[in-house]
Formats: sequence, C-alpha cells, structure tokens
Amino acid sequence: MAEYQARTGDPTVAAATYSGDKLSNIGEAFLNSLISDRDAYASKLAQRVLKDRTSGIIQPGEEINFIGVSGGATIAFNAAEILRRSFVTINNVAFIGGYVQRGVPGNVSNWIVVVSRWDQVMTTTWYLGSFTYVRVDDVPGHDAYLIEAYRKEVVDGIASNTK
Repeated sequence: MAEYQARTGDPTVAAATYSGDKLSNIGEAFLNSLISDRDAYASKLAQRVLKDRTSGIIQPGEEINFIGVSGGATIAFNAAEILRRSFVTINNVAFIGGYVQRGVPGNVSNWIVVVSRWDQVMTTTWYLGSFTYVRVDDVPGHDAYLIEAYRKEVVDGIASNTK
C-alpha cells in the first residue's frame, strides 16, 4: 500500500477498518463474506484497480496482488470477485487470519491462506477450491499476526508461496 501511495500520490488509499463494537464488526464481515456486492470497501478497491489500469498507473502485464488481514481478507476476496466480472486477473491473494464462505474466484491465479492453530477465527473457517495453506503456529492468536515478533514468519510464509 505504501508503494502504491508513493507511485500515485493517492492519500485516499488506506487500510479499511470496520467501526463499532467487535460483535457488529464480525457480523458485517460475515455478511460481506457471503455477498461480494454489499461490500463498499471491496467495490472501492475494485473501482480503483479498474481506473488505474485505464489510466496506465497499472501497466499491462503488471501483477495485481491483494493481501488481507482479518476482515480485510474478505475485502480482498470480494474485490477479486468484482474484478472477475471485468476479466481482471489477480495474481496473488493472501489471507492472513481472514475468512470467506465461498470458493476461489476464477480470476485468482494463486490463493494463500495464512493461519495459526491458535486463531479463534480461522479454526471455524472452511475454503472451497485450490489454495496454499501456510501454517504459522508460533502466532498465539488472531490479533497477533502482525506483531513484530511474528511478522517475519507470516511474511516469509507468503513470499515462499507467491507465484
């Protein structure tokens, strides 16, 4: 994201966050995991990718990769699904402690799921389709994937499985 902001000067591209209490956030993420078109963040991301391809910011043949953490994984999935309808290939989608309840969109070349056995969200998740499963069992729970002590293990797991 920082590289994208530096290339485009676009300050509107930022991490999407849910607001409100944790229970309502989980409910919103769950509903979005079922229906792509109700996800406003995913729609905005997909629109931005299409605009940047048209304007030349994203060059022909340049990789498009999404990484989503927790509820951001649902946003990445939904944006990929929306872009599938415009025949846009997403090279890599990496979920870090995120979930959806649908199969991999046909426009995603490589799907990576990063999970710790201690993650209370991921232990109840199922995936349909072909994906690479990366275990990072040193991570002690859902909120710990990006803590500095565990970040390298997560990033290395993604990097070693990127095509």
